[in-house]
Amino acid sequence: MKHLPRPLSTPTVWGQRWKRGFSVRWIFGFVGLAVAAACANVDLENAFKGEFPEAKNNSVISGYCQTCHIHKDFDGEDHIAIVRPRYRRPVFRNASECRTCHYLKKDWLHNDYQRKTRLPANPNSKKN
Repeated sequence: MKHLPRPLSTPTVWGQRWKRGFSVRWIFGFVGLAVAAACANVDLENAFKGEFPEAKNNSVISGYCQTCHIHKDFDGEDHIAIVRPRYRRPVFRNASECRTCHYLKKDWLHNDYQRKTRLPANPNSKKN
């Protein structure tokens, strides 16, 4: 009996595995992106950018600070009133928002943030 060539429209076993593997990779990729997006703290980033009203910016930033065990009893309003006189520049002495003296540094490797402070000794620096 003579072997006839297989028609081109019939998929091979390799072709079926490749298509199944390709779609599974897409599904896992999409789920991974969705999880990464859900883990991002968008409100915190927006608060430090000043995209909310002043009260909400301070509330979100204070809430983030209170997640740390050292600052669990932290009161943002009292902190601003106590710290303002330590600065000489009017921008900082008249500050009413946390983000005036504090900023975020993103740690992409661990998907986390480091809150940094512009100290009174050198408030123009972002290396504090």
